[in-house]
Amino acid sequence: MTYRFFTPAMISRIGIVVLVFIVFGVSVPNFATFDNVFAIFEYFAFYGMVAAGIAATMLVGELDLSVGSVAAVAGIIAIAASGLGLLPALLIATAMGVVYGLAQGWIIAKTGINSLVFTIATLIMMRGVAFMLTPTAQIMPLDRIGMSDFLKTQIWILSPTSITTITIMVLLGLFLGFTRWGREMMAFGGARHEARAAGVNTRRPIIIAFIISGALASLAGAIASIKSASAAPFSYEGLLLIAVTAALVGGISLYGGKGNMFGVAIGTLTLNVLSAGIALRGAAIYVQDLATGLVLLVVLIVEFLTESPQRKAWSERRAFERQLAAAAEAKA
Repeated sequence: MTYRFFTPAMISRIGIVVLVFIVFGVSVPNFATFDNVFAIFEYFAFYGMVAAGIAATMLVGELDLSVGSVAAVAGIIAIAASGLGLLPALLIATAMGVVYGLAQGWIIAKTGINSLVFTIATLIMMRGVAFMLTPTAQIMPLDRIGMSDFLKTQIWILSPTSITTITIMVLLGLFLGFTRWGREMMAFGGARHEARAAGVNTRRPIIIAFIISGALASLAGAIASIKSASAAPFSYEGLLLIAVTAALVGGISLYGGKGNMFGVAIGTLTLNVLSAGIALRGAAIYVQDLATGLVLLVVLIVEFLTESPQRKAWSERRAFERQLAAAAEAKA
């Protein structure tokens, strides 16, 4: 793993998001305006926060599929606790995510169960918890709407929410790149057997990754629910697809050990700029979903062709067969 931001691959990703922005800015009226860029960063704040948590699990070679359900539960908790004030409500909801992530990560690390299988179960379970907490939409009382207004405050093209997400990404990037536990996560995700042989703790990276994912999904859900002054048990059902796509577009490998938070930010911006441009063209919502799905499909194909263990094993086998054939011809 390299921590140089401006690698050729990263420069190409930056170039893509700039190109997409220019194309829509020229062809779509009102796209390149302060209000629209502000809106793009508002969506970036939500999806980027969750994508950063998803990326943490992907970096250790795992994947947390339950983030949408966790965000829904956290949103309900935040609305219920909003009478205590904005900061306590967010802290309580995030604490739930930390405890949840700790438990989930510990079970996966302890048992060695496949995280995809396990988090499908917890996705369903946490959605059930959301419906248990409140079977219908929960509305914030009118006397607390000031909290929503504060989170929506426009500071040039940013808001307190987008500033929070950017700060979290910077801190998480520094943690992964310059702390012992962060470097353990990268080493463990990139080469588990080698990391284990080198004495790297085999449980801690997974537990930390799922704590990060649970905490950020909860914080994102809590902030989004307070901003909208409402929470519902069926909220954020499509969150996982966008968050995973953003992480992959940003260069996070499904096979672990590769990527950084700067790339996640660029990947999230790319999807948000694309979605905003499509929406301003007046296209139906399913067109945005189709575009996101196509982007994810392309990234997965490229990922498989360039980085998958199966592809590498096939290439190595082909190379070995060619060597055997060459040796046989030389003997003949």
